[in-house]
This record gives sequence, structure tokens and C-alpha cells, in this order.
Amino acid sequence: MHSRLPPPRQSRIKERSITTIYTVFLGVVFIVAVTFMVYYFKGNPDILFSSKKSVRQPNKIVHLSFEDVDLLVPKYMLGKIQRSPLRRISSIRLHIPLQPVDGNANFIENTDLDKWLLATIEKSKSRFSQAKWLKEIYRVYFNGPAIIHSSGLYLYKFKPDSPYDDIQLFVDDLNNPVNMIKCNLEASGLGYRMCESQSQISNKLSIFYRFPKQRLGAWRKNRQAIDRFVASSIKPAR
Repeated sequence: MHSRLPPPRQSRIKERSITTIYTVFLGVVFIVAVTFMVYYFKGNPDILFSSKKSVRQPNKIVHLSFEDVDLLVPKYMLGKIQRSPLRRISSIRLHIPLQPVDGNANFIENTDLDKWLLATIEKSKSRFSQAKWLKEIYRVYFNGPAIIHSSGLYLYKFKPDSPYDDIQLFVDDLNNPVNMIKCNLEASGLGYRMCESQSQISNKLSIFYRFPKQRLGAWRKNRQAIDRFVASSIKPAR
């Protein structure tokens, strides 16, 4: 008894169909992979072009795309870049010098908080203006009127057992503050009582910067250092 074999013509057609389907499948996979890589590395060119050699080049300019801005940051200023599971940037930690440096600074020097500000760029935490926070939110918890501090700022203390009883609030204006600084009453893990302020740098992002309370009297210089960094290193995304 002979087994029945498919006609040669039908066999060839079936083979070509399988080959075509397989080729189309590979083509789709390739296009998806290329599209993903373009999208991924367009927003993270530092991953594509980074190398161990760049760590030894403090003057190297690192290009980062974060939300609605492009950043061109000297390598010596970069701390840690935090990313989401999809490797998109979620925050950027920085060491910003109070005075311009020659670019040969190393990471050890960055730990001197008399010369550097600790900064983080991340999504803005609130859509409220600083004036709104001062007049409508914080004022409910103030423990009396503002007093003039030796730094030249106005100092507000908060009521005991309020949500803000572990900080003091300093502002440069009682109605429309440009500089609003919150200082912890307890020392941080760095060994200092730290103060924090912020500046809006785009529609989506803010830069938060910290310094020891003992440097509160230099609040203008701190803000100038931040403004100088923003002006030189941050541009609207193209």
C-alpha cells in the first residue's frame, strides 16, 4: 500500500506561505525593536554614549532629556540619576557649586557643604504658588506673627503638634515671597540641621536645593548659584 503524498504544486505553495508569514513576523519584531530603541535612547542618550572613561572626565558635558526640558550638565555636578522601571528619568541629583569652578573638582570636594548645594530636579510636588501656601495653608498653623531673623528673612514658627512642628519657615516677603525656605529643627543624617528651598524651572519640573542652616545668612548667594545653573544648563525641550 502506498502513502498518499500531497501534489508537488500544493506543497510548494504551502512552503512559500509559511516562509512569507515567518518573514513578516520577523519584520514586525525588527520594526518594534527599532522603534523602542529610538524612543528609549532619544530621551536617555547618556546611557547609549556613557562609558567608564567618562567618569574620569569631570569636564564632560552630559546631555539628559527630562520631561519638558533638556539638560547639559557638567559631569562633576552629577550625583545620581534615578529611573523608572522603563528607564525613564524620575529625578536627578546634583552637586551645585556656590561659586563657578574650573571643572576639575572631584566628588570628594562635592561633599563640602560650605562650597556646594545639594540639589534634586524632579516633578513639581504642588501646583500652588508660594504665596498661596503662605497665606492659605501655612498660616493656619503659625504660632504667632512673623519676626525678623538675623538673616534678613522673616521667620515663622509653627504651633506644637501641628503638621509642621518640626520645621521653621523663612520668607523674603510677607505677601509674595520669591524665596521660601524650610529648615528642620533636628539634625539630619548629614549631621546638620538642613534647610530646603525650591525654584520652578519649567511647567513640569522644580529644582529643590538644600544647605546647612548655618548658611541661612547666605540665602541670596544660594539662590544665585541655582539661578546660574538653571540659566546655563537647562533649556526647553526641542
